[in-house]
Amino acid sequence: MIFFNRLDNKMEAGMWYQDLCEYYGVSEETAIELGTRKSGRRPSLPSSPTCKSVSGKSFEELWDEKPRDTIQQKMDFYKDIGAWQVFRQCNYRHNFNYSSLIYSQLKNGASLVEYGCGVAPLTNYIIENPQNFDIKSMKFSLVDVSGEHLEFAKWRLKKKAPDVDFDFHEITSDYSIPLFNRKFDIICIMDVLEHLPNPYVVMQYLCEQANPNAILVETWINKDHDAGGPDLQEAQDQRANTMELINANFDLLKKGSIRVRRKKG
Repeated sequence: MIFFNRLDNKMEAGMWYQDLCEYYGVSEETAIELGTRKSGRRPSLPSSPTCKSVSGKSFEELWDEKPRDTIQQKMDFYKDIGAWQVFRQCNYRHNFNYSSLIYSQLKNGASLVEYGCGVAPLTNYIIENPQNFDIKSMKFSLVDVSGEHLEFAKWRLKKKAPDVDFDFHEITSDYSIPLFNRKFDIICIMDVLEHLPNPYVVMQYLCEQANPNAILVETWINKDHDAGGPDLQEAQDQRANTMELINANFDLLKKGSIRVRRKKG
């Protein structure tokens, strides 16, 4: 099987900011600037057909400007930040070789869930880099809270693959666990668990939805600082039990900041 280890620099850059330029009507330079993470920055983020512009506030200030006491108030933060996550996530890991994580599991008819998908980087990578399988035969489930990141993901995936089966689930305080009509060969939950109010229940459900020999890709970092802002205290309180659940259900195949696991017999 042929893997895409790395694209040339021109294609790599275009792959991550080309869609941003089209959707938001910004220049390449602006897309790169808005997608570059810097401490304390207060960017001027553009509006779109699905969000208002946001400017002059840091990430932390946007979190603090409204009450974040209830679960729904915490979820609404991802609406309040406009396109912030879209630009940042499109740049983050834009040249990462996802094939090394999941391509051994891809096949005709395979099913994948990207939980807490954001702009759906893994699904977008698969769509842009098809291998020896029929993309149209695959089934993709994408889950996240409502916000500009999810609207952008819907737009670019449907633009690039209008005939592919994309099943989108928007999480709310009343719909905290998505109801899937399928089980999965690949479960991706990257940069997500620390932001969930219910990581144990989510992982318990995903374990139940995993096919035999399914692959789990997760990244939950044991941070050395207190929870705060979008890194929820509820998640930190449940971390030990959730990781115990993951280890009980999946064998570790690949260590590192991005861990790959396989469902136990």
